[in-house]
Amino acid sequence: MKTAILVSGVYRPESVRVHIVLNELSEAFPDTDVYFHTWDEHKHLVPDYLNVESCPEPTLNYDTMLDPDTDTD
Repeated sequence: MKTAILVSGVYRPESVRVHIVLNELSEAFPDTDVYFHTWDEHKHLVPDYLNVESCPEPTLNYDTMLDPDTDTD
């Protein structure tokens, strides 16, 4: 079985040099496939030379900024 590393996020070339991170991971783990993942609607922003995977962004039915109710009384 072969392993893979998946770096996930929205591609922002002005803030992070994703290709450098992916290359460094490939050099550190030469027998591992390295991919970048983003949402389908952002895939067109990612350069063709990166190994990119994408999927639809899920619809969340909760507020990600609120803590869950942990009161057990």
